[in-house]
Amino acid sequence: GAIPGLHVFPSAANFLLVQLPPSMLAAHVMQTLREQGLLIRDCSAIPGLKERIIRVAVRTTAENRRLVAALRQVVKE
Repeated sequence: GAIPGLHVFPSAANFLLVQLPPSMLAAHVMQTLREQGLLIRDCSAIPGLKERIIRVAVRTTAENRRLVAALRQVVKE
C-alpha cells in the first residue's frame, strides 16, 4: 500500500522517483537505509530535482517488500 507522505512519480522503467515529506532530506534517508543494507539514490544533485527526491529500483517481490517496510519505518520516525 501507499506510504503516507511519499509521492511516487509515474515511471515506465524499473526505477521510481520518490518525493519525501517536507521534513525529510534524501541524504538522511539514503544513509539510514544504507545502514540496513538497502541502496537508494539521493537525487538532490541532479539538475531540476530537489533535496527530497530519491530513486529506488524495482527488484524482486521480497526485495521490494523489504524496501517498502524500511521506507515506512523511516517516514514514521
